Amino acid sequence: MISNTVSTVILALITPTVLGNFAIYNSGIGGDGISENVDGWQIYELKDGVPACDDALDWIWRDSDDVSGLKYGVRCSGDGDSCNRSGSGDKIKELEINARQYKGDSNRLHFTYYANRGGVIVDTDDKPMGICEPAPEEQFYCGIKGGRAEGTRKLNCHSGLWAGNFTQPT
Repeated sequence: MISNTVSTVILALITPTVLGNFAIYNSGIGGDGISENVDGWQIYELKDGVPACDDALDWIWRDSDDVSGLKYGVRCSGDGDSCNRSGSGDKIKELEINARQYKGDSNRLHFTYYANRGGVIVDTDDKPMGICEPAPEEQFYCGIKGGRAEGTRKLNCHSGLWAGNFTQPT
């Protein structure tokens, strides 16, 4: 019979550790009332309410139809307005984020969220990295240098990843 201590250690080693939580927003930046926003995606620390304006990012991950390989950005597939700022995240079917921008870039992330697989997020080897669920349709509006930032929360994610893992595109 295995002791409780050994069993606990074995269980801890085989269970993914949840270290961080993050929220995925469909966002727009730069609009100044005359010009339109540039739309894309932003990732913030998951907390109650929306990001404080002091924390608003002045950059986005761009929308793309293909983010495979070294094609960075975000590919969203869903029904209705789920993949833009006016809709909620409950009809997003897949959301793929590729933050890698050059060959050998192992410091950045590439993963896909699948609604039809229970909200799992997996890496490019189909290894589970965490789970996301549709978020309440919370919005933020902030003035930033060069215009404004605004966004709608789409997914709340629980993973070993945290918002700081998603650095500004270069």
